[in-house]
Amino acid sequence: MLGKVIDAVDLFVAPSRALAADFERFGVPPEKIRVSDYGFAPLERSRSPRPPSRLRVGFVGTLVWHKGAHVLVEAVRGLPPGKIEVKLFGDLQTFPDYVARLQQRAEGLPVRFMGAFDREDAAAIYGQMDVLVVPSLWPENSPLVIHEAFMAGVPVVGSRMGGIPELLQHDRHGLLYEAFSEEQLASALLGLIEEPGRLARLAAALPAVKSLEQDAREWEAIYAQVQAGAGMGASAS
Repeated sequence: MLGKVIDAVDLFVAPSRALAADFERFGVPPEKIRVSDYGFAPLERSRSPRPPSRLRVGFVGTLVWHKGAHVLVEAVRGLPPGKIEVKLFGDLQTFPDYVARLQQRAEGLPVRFMGAFDREDAAAIYGQMDVLVVPSLWPENSPLVIHEAFMAGVPVVGSRMGGIPELLQHDRHGLLYEAFSEEQLASALLGLIEEPGRLARLAAALPAVKSLEQDAREWEAIYAQVQAGAGMGASAS
């Protein structure tokens, strides 16, 4: 059955090389795979004043186990008091049992549960952060929040899972650590606390994010190639 489905499809699209590799493992011929990341509407930059001597850390996403917010909370436990604050942005009602356990873990720590927010407020939300943490425990494709952080001028600390390392060049656009390791995440954040100038260097090197207009142009070309039966294996950036 899977072979028939693969034969019936002219082109499979993956937003990351990591997902494209999974396609191949399922039997999709490489010449039928196109790697093309998402396009985004622009996000304005809006920076709120940073409290002196305090690293502002943000998490944006679903508060569920595989997104790893608990790893971030545990990492904060080992960091100097008064040197860090964490804001977790995510719906508190989607997975209430997980959130309840997370809130218990966060008791006594500088961690605030901010709830969900609307897309039109994204610039102001990212403007409250010095760094975004993406502590995922499952193989992410190409996390939208990383692209949003880049557009907002916010460096990222992310786990080495799925497509995350494709977006984050370590110590250039952000920092990478081994997923599940609270100690490595704590060490990465401690380095940013002890060397605040590093944040400015990382922010200055953030890459451009593909626009919706560029994405549309690429897809027009892809559709034309598919219709013409032209070579479909080359990757789009």
